[in-house]
Amino acid sequence: MKYVSVYKGARSPFWYLSFLDSTTGTRRSRATPHRIDHPMGRRKALDDANDLSKKAAAFKDGMPNEIFEAWAEDYLKNRFRNAEATLTVAHRLT
Repeated sequence: MKYVSVYKGARSPFWYLSFLDSTTGTRRSRATPHRIDHPMGRRKALDDANDLSKKAAAFKDGMPNEIFEAWAEDYLKNRFRNAEATLTVAHRLT
């Protein structure tokens, strides 16, 4: 289970989920309808978390711009294009 955690809420009888929102990509928290004092409450909350984890994983896979390799090279070339320390030997010789 990735991108999701299950925890007890402060002074609340319900389990809470902290998860990556599959529509906005931000971290969110929400209470579940599953009570802490119910024997199957945590198990049901974990099942909900597993569903959210699958949605978040699909969302992350669809975000190629967030992958380091997708943007790092262009960013570094633009950021340090005139810096002496980053010029290659071949570039200095020409």
